[in-house]
Amino acid sequence: MHTISNEVSLVDQNLNDNTLLLAIRLAGGNSTLTILMADNNQLTHRGIKLLISQFSLTSLSVNFNKIDDDGLIALTALRTLVVLEIGNNVITDKGVAAFNEASNLKHLALHGNNITDKSLEYIARISTLEILNIANAHVSDSGIIYLIKCKNLKRLNAKDNYITDAGANLLAKMPLSVLNIKFNNLTDKGAYLLALNTNIKLLKILCKAISDKCESIIRENDPIKITNAARKFGLKNSVPTLKAIGIFRIKSYLPNQTPHNDLSKVLPNDLIVDITTVKYII
Repeated sequence: MHTISNEVSLVDQNLNDNTLLLAIRLAGGNSTLTILMADNNQLTHRGIKLLISQFSLTSLSVNFNKIDDDGLIALTALRTLVVLEIGNNVITDKGVAAFNEASNLKHLALHGNNITDKSLEYIARISTLEILNIANAHVSDSGIIYLIKCKNLKRLNAKDNYITDAGANLLAKMPLSVLNIKFNNLTDKGAYLLALNTNIKLLKILCKAISDKCESIIRENDPIKITNAARKFGLKNSVPTLKAIGIFRIKSYLPNQTPHNDLSKVLPNDLIVDITTVKYII
């Protein structure tokens, strides 16, 4: 006898549309099922429509299946859905166009699909969106313009697209805390634009046209060096000074210690890293 559960994982089970519902029942899922992970199977839009008819899902992960635009269109009508991962399927701009302002999605992953800048225009309708994955698609600077409307967007994975320094300039103005823009068309200028954004806590920015020197400076995370390097491109300083960061660290690690003008006298070497100010290149 299987325990009834509102969360079921059926990853890599070689399921198809005909076996999906039975597999859910055997795994303990019933009408109260809200979370389903069914990545790497053989599901199509038919299986998606079956799911919608049976369950009020809040979280669905169906990466690496055979779901087309009809499947995504059906899912956009599911108002209970908050998390949707549907990467590496056969979705195009036509399916993404079904998203509208009524969506309650906070997390959307469309990576590895045949989507373009047009899809970002439709995605921008989702005012609740906080996490977006559009890696390995066909997105350029023209698509990033639409994302400016996503005021709640905090995490963006735009890896392996066609974004240039112009797109980086737009991204630098967004309130992102996590950004993966590896394998795009950024140069040193675009890299420094993003490095100067103090909101970004985790930055993945490895691109072919970014110099080793630029990568080294950003990896070192010395705000003075970053600022000085950025000035060569006419970029303004928007990062806190090293002294300001140092004082913040003292308050974080040594609450009873009075800040001193000479930080080296009160800040030991082993307290150099503060996760709220560190950026990484990976």
